Amino acid sequence: SSGINAEWPLRPGDKGGINNLQTLADKKAQLLIVTSLMKHSPKATIIGEEDDIDYDTEEARSLITMDTCSEVMEHSCPDKLAGINEEDLVIWVDPLDGTKEYVEGRKQDVTVLIGIAAHGEAVAGVIYQPWYEVEGKETGRTLWGVVGLGAFGFKRVPVPEGRKIITTTRSHMQKSVQVTTSLPVIVILLSVKRSLTLR
Repeated sequence: SSGINAEWPLRPGDKGGINNLQTLADKKAQLLIVTSLMKHSPKATIIGEEDDIDYDTEEARSLITMDTCSEVMEHSCPDKLAGINEEDLVIWVDPLDGTKEYVEGRKQDVTVLIGIAAHGEAVAGVIYQPWYEVEGKETGRTLWGVVGLGAFGFKRVPVPEGRKIITTTRSHMQKSVQVTTSLPVIVILLSVKRSLTLR
């Protein structure tokens, strides 16, 4: 169970405009995720997007989950990453990417993002879609990847020859992304990076 509850009261707060809202769901999801990560990896540095959260409360302790995913645990750690110590890890948590969509009731557009870095380099990431639907039924879906191991949790579709694919969320889809899709991929990436940096 993800622990992320669509029934948590919205009570949206403004962190800097309509595209930067914060709800109780953001804070509760971060409390659940970060507290559990702290229990699993107490020496890692864990940084959550939301401020003003107390992780040393009875509520926080009650949310801790020690579950692991058997699909992930089947894989061996790539040799390149085997020597990394827990204290070398920085884990970044965006507890609800798509808060605006969440407030608007478009739950299927909401994700949980977790990025893991070691020695200043990205080494792994997780995208969790709590309300992903298969045949009209909410099943949730987790996509994850590790450098040197690969990406998992989705069906790979070959890119048609001579085509490039760019992926973004609806709220990040801007004119600079749309216009550049016919240009070389480096221009697309620079435009996306620029548009996301400016938001």
